[in-house]
Amino acid sequence: MNIQTMYGTTDEIIEKVSNSFGITLDQAKSKCRNEENINARHISMYFLRFHCKLPLRIIADVFNKECHSTIIHGTKKVEDRKTDPSFLFYYNNAIRKLDKI
Repeated sequence: MNIQTMYGTTDEIIEKVSNSFGITLDQAKSKCRNEENINARHISMYFLRFHCKLPLRIIADVFNKECHSTIIHGTKKVEDRKTDPSFLFYYNNAIRKLDKI
């Protein structure tokens, strides 16, 4: 599923975030559990939820997840880690890339 938002399509958003972590769109949407994939996936979920105002169910569909609770977990992880300076660096870098869409 690829939805048009005011920031571009959901795939364009995920791809921009993924590129800031040095991974591809497919890697971000995969079930791979390495740190770069998880961070890119969670930041993308957070952006789609709170900046694009997409419903949880739609974001779950974009990431091919069966349950919207996965999206709740991902966005909560971003909120919890925004006080960590190393995570904040990657978060801000990813968000800056989205401003250029």
